[in-house]
Amino acid sequence: LVIILAGYENHESERDLQHLINGGHNPGLPSRFTHWIRFPDYQPDELLEIAKRMVAAKRFQLSDGAFKALRDERLTSPLQGNARDVENIINNAISRLNVRVDALSFVEDDNLVTLTCEDVVI
Repeated sequence: LVIILAGYENHESERDLQHLINGGHNPGLPSRFTHWIRFPDYQPDELLEIAKRMVAAKRFQLSDGAFKALRDERLTSPLQGNARDVENIINNAISRLNVRVDALSFVEDDNLVTLTCEDVVI
């Protein structure tokens, strides 16, 4: 039997996880979790690579400005959810792209699939 409990180090979810294990409901529970594996947070360059792959998998592309905005602004500090937050950033950018394209009177094919700086930056 393998049980995986996941949280983020130095975050509220880590305190919640510790409370679950040590909560006092079952004094023998902490001794049953003998192996802890800690995975380091993704670094900004790794988050950028994840973002590029997510964008490509969704058949979109990043403009140079969007790439720079992700690299220099959005993915520079540790994100609370790591790759999940990257996915939220990309999905929100696609939503903003859709709204932006809807307002255009003339749409070229590239406009439909290219995320720009204004799509990426809040």
